[in-house]
Amino acid sequence: MPIINVNLAQGHTAEQLQNLMAGISRVAVESLAVPESAIRVLVHEVDPAMWFSGGQTLEDKRRPKE
Repeated sequence: MPIINVNLAQGHTAEQLQNLMAGISRVAVESLAVPESAIRVLVHEVDPAMWFSGGQTLEDKRRPKE
């Protein structure tokens, strides 16, 4: 049973997340030749203040420039 973990920053709609999970499931079924019922997709949303890249948080990168 494949378990696929996805980490992404908070800020997406429920519809976007559902589309993401459905797409990942489809690719896993096609790539691994397993039934869709065997696929598990777990989405972990991370607070942008806790996502650090390139010397600053994602929250800071998203903040409008003054």
